[in-house]
Amino acid sequence: MVTQKTQTSMNVKGFTLVELIVVITILVILGTIAFLNLGGMSASARDSQRTSDLNQINTQIMTSQAKSGMSYINMVSSGAANQLNTLSIAGTGVTPGAEYTAGDVNYTVLGIDSAKFKDPIKAVAYKMGATSLAGTAYQLAATLEETNTALVMGTYRARTAADTASGTVLNSIITLESGFGVFKVGDVLTDGTHTGSITSISADLTRITLDSTTLTATGAFALNVVESDGLISNNGTNVVTNKGTVLPY
Repeated sequence: MVTQKTQTSMNVKGFTLVELIVVITILVILGTIAFLNLGGMSASARDSQRTSDLNQINTQIMTSQAKSGMSYINMVSSGAANQLNTLSIAGTGVTPGAEYTAGDVNYTVLGIDSAKFKDPIKAVAYKMGATSLAGTAYQLAATLEETNTALVMGTYRARTAADTASGTVLNSIITLESGFGVFKVGDVLTDGTHTGSITSISADLTRITLDSTTLTATGAFALNVVESDGLISNNGTNVVTNKGTVLPY
């Protein structure tokens, strides 16, 4: 009887437990680094954060203004590099200064933790523009990543050539027949030939007092210059864009 013996080779090698642990650890570290570099969330989630951030900042702006009467301009941390060189607000060409400013949101003035309200990719403050003209107004803005559009909140709405009023002029006072509430103190109006600046408006919005008596006695009145589309700066770095075009949008 012949007995056949099977010999098991001792030269076949595999991964040891220690080696497997080391490889897995390296893969976990590389995965974590990649995850953090991608922002730790999807584009949709980052846009949701941007929307939530702007909503909370917007609420704080309205609260601060209502409680203390704080000027919107004081809520902007601005500098010359962040301001528009020219802008039409209230129907006039306005240069940067006391009447208009734009730049980063001033988190300190608003009592907001700046570390918690930054763009999730750029890690910079959100943008804000404000004016003391046009009845005082402001805008907040951020660039939405998924749609490549601008998210804008605030009280400013640019008035166009279609925003007009009609009435009669007597002794520098326009008695309105239509267009109640369209114009604000400081606006420069035109009848197509002459101009006049609004110095006051009656509480019932029916009478506008001008600094000039040269406007046509009866007719339609409009802003001397159509307003800009927005208050957000198009200069400086980390600007807000709408489909790749920097604001004003």
